[in-house]
Amino acid sequence: MSVANRFRQSITKALSLTDIDDENAGQTQQNNKITSESIIAKSVNLFSKFTHSSNNSVNNIGGVRDERRQKTLLVIDGNKEHEWSRVFKGCSLHGIYDVRVEQVALSDLEVKSSSEKGASISMRVVRNGAVIARSLRPDFVLFREYVKGGDLKTDHTNVLLGLMHGLVPSVNSLLTTFNFLQKPVVYAELLKIRQRLGKENFPLIEQNYYQSYYEMLLPPSLPVVIKVGSANSGLGKVCVASPRGFQDVASLVSLTNTYATSESFLEGKFDLRIYKFGQRYKVYKRKSLCDAWKTNTGTSTVEEIALTERYKNWADECAGLFDGLDILSVEVIHTKDDKEYIIEVNNIPPSICPDKREDDMKCIANVVLKKMEKEFPPPQPPQNNAAGNTLTDAIQLISGPPSPNIPRANENIKLKSVVMNAQTTNLRPESAPPNEMNMESRNHFKRALNGGSVTNSNTSLNDLDTKDQSQSRQDQNRRGSLTGRFFSAFES
Repeated sequence: MSVANRFRQSITKALSLTDIDDENAGQTQQNNKITSESIIAKSVNLFSKFTHSSNNSVNNIGGVRDERRQKTLLVIDGNKEHEWSRVFKGCSLHGIYDVRVEQVALSDLEVKSSSEKGASISMRVVRNGAVIARSLRPDFVLFREYVKGGDLKTDHTNVLLGLMHGLVPSVNSLLTTFNFLQKPVVYAELLKIRQRLGKENFPLIEQNYYQSYYEMLLPPSLPVVIKVGSANSGLGKVCVASPRGFQDVASLVSLTNTYATSESFLEGKFDLRIYKFGQRYKVYKRKSLCDAWKTNTGTSTVEEIALTERYKNWADECAGLFDGLDILSVEVIHTKDDKEYIIEVNNIPPSICPDKREDDMKCIANVVLKKMEKEFPPPQPPQNNAAGNTLTDAIQLISGPPSPNIPRANENIKLKSVVMNAQTTNLRPESAPPNEMNMESRNHFKRALNGGSVTNSNTSLNDLDTKDQSQSRQDQNRRGSLTGRFFSAFES
């Protein structure tokens, strides 16, 4: 049932209860019926305008949702096995905004932005075997795909810049995602943490930076791992154990027109992934079952282990990089001499345990929902309308003017003393009781004039009790109690 219908029925019910209480039926009841119909029409009109004016804030009372009650979450993830729409199914913000999920790969995404309307995207989707284009304006973005691919040709930085230009909120923030495009920038921030905490508390691995292959003439202490550019997922990494091999890799770097870094090769027993999803932490231990020095290749076993205070401190320190990370993973290698070294931090951490992938996606979804609720707080109802058509106007219409201050029954003692004083001061017949007196008070006043009993003598006091004043008194009592009865009927 709509709010307007409930409002109409509540007024009708309240007025019908009031009409029953009227002592004088007949013509009075007929007049009240006409007045009731007028009040209903005017009140419903005002209330309809009130609900229409607050449509952008609290019109969800009736349970009707429209496009303005939806927030579009754009999930950038090209992996079709990751069904984010299923993860976010049934989710809402504050119980008001429905979360509409749109998943797309970076390669199928185009962005344009304006300072007035913000960012809008065009995405290519496949329906019934045909490729069609769709356009939408995202309210929030979740990056689950690297902006730069393994090859130097795959670079979607322009998409990221378009979303940044449109001021689209994201997890992690778009500024953080932009800063993570270059690994040397991230390493510099980690180096600041090591200088502040010390090598023992933050064991960051040593690293060398080469602007181009010209600086790679003399090799460092061998063996080393050379990383070309800012590739992820183990791509662009080469293990070099001899000076000749180092020179060969340098010649290949000359073809890439990019920088390179080198780190000491550490023979590891296993590696660790310390995940942080908001305020939830996970630690996975991965051990290779083959002779590959990269644990993310070949066969390996993965298990979840307990979180230690040391691991938690590392994740918390890395979460403060740039303008903050809500989702991250710290990659750690545990060497055969039982030492641990921090290799790098990932702002778009993939799940390394297939059995835990579903749970990891739910953890990410919880972080996204909390960030979206902060970004889109619940709407507040308007205080009043420019035209003055508010709910207060409707209540005042059915309640009438405020009732005068009428002495209550517990004030009889005080009233009797007033009457006694009136008897001793030669009260004249033309002295009439005030209009504020209720019926019981007027009876006390009559008893004082008639020697303690109420009579129908033709005094000036009885002349005041005309039918018009009696009808006015009943109307005020009826309209004064109508508001309370209206709310009782509305809540029932």
